[in-house]
Amino acid sequence: MRPFFLLSRAEKITIFIFGLLVILGIYLLFSQCGGEESERDFTDIISEDLDSDREIWPLSQGSAWRYQAEGQGTGDEVEIRVSEVEEYGEEKNYQLHFDYQSHETFEYYSYDKEGLYWHGMELPTGEYQRVPEQYLVKFPVGQSHEWEWQGELMAVEGEELNYRGRAKLEQGEPVKVDLPLGKKEGIEVKNEMEVELAGEILQVEETRVYVPEIGLVKQEVVENGELQIKKLLTDYRIDD
Repeated sequence: MRPFFLLSRAEKITIFIFGLLVILGIYLLFSQCGGEESERDFTDIISEDLDSDREIWPLSQGSAWRYQAEGQGTGDEVEIRVSEVEEYGEEKNYQLHFDYQSHETFEYYSYDKEGLYWHGMELPTGEYQRVPEQYLVKFPVGQSHEWEWQGELMAVEGEELNYRGRAKLEQGEPVKVDLPLGKKEGIEVKNEMEVELAGEILQVEETRVYVPEIGLVKQEVVENGELQIKKLLTDYRIDD
């Protein structure tokens, strides 16, 4: 092989162009591999076993989520905090404290093999049990699901609300959501509900988005065509 300095100008240009093509090909190869890895990471998170599914909203005690909010009956910020975790054998009952600035409520959640469900709450008017419990997220979270709920809030103590509801819920494929803390990809759950409350009929549409290893990042509730609350995650802390 002739030394490089003895090659003709045309041969040198050909070698230079070939080198550029090789470098470009290597760059594209690694770029594609990186994109596939990113997608694979998300798919792994949302499609593994029950323990990983529970990471759709990690509810360890002390964890907290802060949201910017708008709507009726709320301030411009909402905070949710896991205030207590009670264990009953292998099951856990999670008490979530909702601070709306104008008022505070508590909701009680648990996980089982089918998903995350909501079974009780405390309002300023009293303590109530959701009968039967209502699933918020279904497992496996990487698949689409449809389910229904029909039940009532039974007063454990306090004022009787005369609350009954019928709901149809749909959990779809992963969606992208723009948040104040950046773009995320998560699971969207839509809930269409008809509620009878003290003799009044309410048509409620709710959308929630959950991001694996973070939790609830977006919620929007529309009641009889009017926005009741919209909240977007601005900050969070997951305690081990």
